[in-house]
Amino acid sequence: MINFEKLTPVVKQIAASLARDFSGYSDRADLEGDAWLWLMENPSKADKIAEGGGLSWRVRQDLQKEMFGKCMAEKAKANGYHPDALYNY
Repeated sequence: MINFEKLTPVVKQIAASLARDFSGYSDRADLEGDAWLWLMENPSKADKIAEGGGLSWRVRQDLQKEMFGKCMAEKAKANGYHPDALYNY
């Protein structure tokens, strides 16, 4: 069972950070919704984040990478190129 109470601050923090970094391209509320969707699709990872300790930082990083990819795709669309053209060094 997903612990919304413990995950809400994590989701809000990641969404706020990325919304600042991608201002004008990504909306904080949309990012929060995408994060919750990812957590619902990956309940075992959501549980690890909520439990804390151990490898929870690594799972949290997975969520942040997923959200970063969505932001980059939105930026690509806004600038007129295809998201598949993105390459991270």
